[in-house]
Amino acid sequence: MPYPIPPRPRAAEAVSRAYVNHGRWVVDCECGNAVEAVTDPLPYQIRIGQKKWRCEPWTPEAHPDGFCGSRYTVLWPRHADRIMAILKHRPRASNQNWMPGEPLSLLVAENLEHGCAVPDDEVGA
Repeated sequence: MPYPIPPRPRAAEAVSRAYVNHGRWVVDCECGNAVEAVTDPLPYQIRIGQKKWRCEPWTPEAHPDGFCGSRYTVLWPRHADRIMAILKHRPRASNQNWMPGEPLSLLVAENLEHGCAVPDDEVGA
């Protein structure tokens, strides 16, 4: 008696952690693509705090073979709004960066060290 063919396992959904690069929230794909996260997204962006993302073109003719189709659970930092509030006091976008695991206290210390303001509620926090 032939054995039944087991169903193919579903591909596990990958996880991507949101980070700030040059003053904007970004979510990366393993294939090298990334998406920007904003408050009011256009079709090629995602919303800040969005929990799911798929690496795909936003129109059929846009990058026909440049997206892998991977699905992601997006992990956002608990204090995303505080992170951005601290970073926005830095005058150059090139210095507005944050990576997962970087503590708020370090961002505040960097701002103060370089003469940048910090939000009032972050002083001494």
